[in-house]
Amino acid sequence: MITKALFVSGIILTSLLLIMCTVLFYLLRKSRMNEKQLLQSIDSITDSCSKRNEFFSNMTHELKTPLSVILGAIQVMEIYLGAPGNKALLEADSKLTRNIKVVKCNCFRLLRLIYNMLDITRAEAGYHILKPKNCKLSVLLDEIVNSVKPYAEDKQLKLMYNHYDESIIMAVDMEKIERIMLNLLSNAIKFTKPGGIVQVSSYKSGERACISVKDSGIGIPEEKQETIFNRYSQTGDSPHVENEGSGIGLSLVKSFVDLHEGTISIKSEHGKGANFIIELPIKLLKSDTTESATDDIRSDITEAAKLEFSIFPNFSA
Repeated sequence: MITKALFVSGIILTSLLLIMCTVLFYLLRKSRMNEKQLLQSIDSITDSCSKRNEFFSNMTHELKTPLSVILGAIQVMEIYLGAPGNKALLEADSKLTRNIKVVKCNCFRLLRLIYNMLDITRAEAGYHILKPKNCKLSVLLDEIVNSVKPYAEDKQLKLMYNHYDESIIMAVDMEKIERIMLNLLSNAIKFTKPGGIVQVSSYKSGERACISVKDSGIGIPEEKQETIFNRYSQTGDSPHVENEGSGIGLSLVKSFVDLHEGTISIKSEHGKGANFIIELPIKLLKSDTTESATDDIRSDITEAAKLEFSIFPNFSA
């Protein structure tokens, strides 16, 4: 009797084990199939993103070409109308001057958006690379601030640059530092009321160079500070023209700071201004010379400032 019971128990246990093994095999097989489908989905999404980035890149390049031609034509018109024999034409038709200015201004605005879209596409694809050169930080920042002063003065703002340590020499991608500073300064000027102050400072903290862009503007609410560097996030509280923008500027700023292995932070209270602080590691290139890099500061910095400030209502190209 006991032997029979053991025999039956053995059969039951064996059956249970077989069932468990079958279930486990089925689950494992299904898991592998799901894993394969997941990998295929990831590959498909990656491929779609790559094609999308390629499409945006091609599209923005195609848009940039006709805009450059239009700008060239406008500049030829300005030269022609500015000739001694044609000045009377401008004086007689003030609408002509105004319309040329409007067309040129909006060309700059479109170019600004195109360049931002190109940079976003490159950032997503990981195509952005640094082209560092040794430079004296105070000289670079001084050039950038001076290019922006006309826009600050036009809005009756006081723009100052305090370099507390003129000895900072470091390797940076000067074009990207320029883009960073122009974006932060345009935001500071945009959101500061006439009579306010925008202050740029540079100083050394340990082995890091610090750059501060501080304004006495409207400030940024605490709930927005956590997402302000996210793509398509905007600092403006209203949809008015003075607050217009694509919402990708500060995202690019953070991308460029990250490329330098630096950090960017913000200190602000709503209604009490904002202070953006950039910290960059001080590094030097052994094969580079400070003098040549400083002389290399882009001669077209004024044109870059025009692009960045083209969104201003009273922008003058």
